[in-house]
Amino acid sequence: MRRDEMEKELERAYQNALQAIQGIENDEDRAWALKDIVKALAELGRFDDALQVTRQIEIEAIRSLALGSVAVAFAKAGQLDRSFQTFRHALRTAQKVKHAGKGSHIRSVISEALAETLARAGQIDHAIRIVRKIDDPEIRSSVLNNLAEELAKAGQFDSALRVAQKIEAERHRSWAFKAIAYSLARVGQIDDAIRVIRRVDERLLRDIAKSLAEEGQIDLAFQVTQKVEDEIERIWALGDIVKALAKAGQIHLALQCARAFEDLEFRSMALSHIADELSEAGQCDLAIQIAQEIDSTTQRSHTLFNIAMALAKANRFEDAINVAERIDDPVLRFQAIAAIVAAGRA
Repeated sequence: MRRDEMEKELERAYQNALQAIQGIENDEDRAWALKDIVKALAELGRFDDALQVTRQIEIEAIRSLALGSVAVAFAKAGQLDRSFQTFRHALRTAQKVKHAGKGSHIRSVISEALAETLARAGQIDHAIRIVRKIDDPEIRSSVLNNLAEELAKAGQFDSALRVAQKIEAERHRSWAFKAIAYSLARVGQIDDAIRVIRRVDERLLRDIAKSLAEEGQIDLAFQVTQKVEDEIERIWALGDIVKALAKAGQIHLALQCARAFEDLEFRSMALSHIADELSEAGQCDLAIQIAQEIDSTTQRSHTLFNIAMALAKANRFEDAINVAERIDDPVLRFQAIAAIVAAGRA
């Protein structure tokens, strides 16, 4: 189809849609349908048509949302003056909404959408100014946090930091800095990630290392872990990596890491994680071998219990009983055998 034919088809569809909408009796349904028309027109760049249609929307709450979508479209087209003009019109319309809470919510929705568009276009100062129009400080902080995270994911780290620094609520600011540090670590900028995370809480490095390990970025996870200054936190972080390796099926590497722990309790815990992952995957024989290396009686008992349950689930009842009999804790041993017998009866 030629371009001129497509344009004619578009115009026919537009007129048909308008005609159909006039036949909608319910005011709210008609208003929402007109809002959808406005958004589609604005995204086509037919801004004057879009604004004209907004005048047909009788419900102020919906008209303000429609105007907000036009403001976003103007911003995407680089027409910032008209975007801000339309945005102010949208806010004024929202203020007329009788239910105060609803009007405030609509202003927040409109502001967040425009701020996100501006931030993606590199208009950070404008984006921050738009967010300041949000009444509720908690919502304001949440929106800035979301903006910072999106910018960080897009690799715009300087812009993300500028936004994060403007966040009022401490928890949202911490989340934003953590997200930025994580995004930096993912692309190998470990030192920059450390500097960012130390603005809030260095203990969050363990969370970052764990997330990287669970993504399969083991080398980066190790690099982050090596930067953790607190010895106990570093050991826990290494334990998280062992667990992620075991879950990913990298048993040989997981065992190497686990056996490297000097602290017997941590080594037992790491070996237990590996054995548990293996038994869940049906590799119970290898899990039993690893369980025998666990020094902690408590850890070993719980690991053998889990293996016994996995064997019973696989209808290997005799093997399950044999494993259960190796459990040192007599109460846990009885629980295991009772569960196996119950499963065998089913």
